[in-house]
Amino acid sequence: MDHHLRRLIEGRVLEEIEPNDQAILGYWTKARRAFADSRLPETSMEGAVDRAYQAAFLLATAVVHAAGYRVRGREGGHHYNTFYALGGLDDPQLARLAGELNDLRATRHEALYEAIAGPDEDDLGRMQQAVEDLLVSGREWLVSRQPSLSDRIGTQP
Repeated sequence: MDHHLRRLIEGRVLEEIEPNDQAILGYWTKARRAFADSRLPETSMEGAVDRAYQAAFLLATAVVHAAGYRVRGREGGHHYNTFYALGGLDDPQLARLAGELNDLRATRHEALYEAIAGPDEDDLGRMQQAVEDLLVSGREWLVSRQPSLSDRIGTQP
């Protein structure tokens, strides 16, 4: 077991579960919807960043769930722990994306909570690119482990 996952399990932040296809599909579907929302021209910059971030978080949740884990909701750190668990799934591309998404949490924070400074087009572009990459890499990872999901999670970012 990867040291990331072991650390989270020992800290009682991550628990082992039996993966459920319906839950995986539910997270994946919500993620795709959130990502589509982030691309609507009438969405504000802050709203687009938040929806792209939510898409990334839901995709990470789906993959972690498919691996047989659930990040326990705790005060603070839930999103960090989800991306940290994603990085521990023994896939170099997912590990790279997990690190990038953890870095992008600050951009989402700016979008939601900063009164003066906020995200810009470059921030949104980085967030959306990370989501597109996670849609591709996450799908590949899921289908390699659960081929029955192949037709049901779609192929396009």
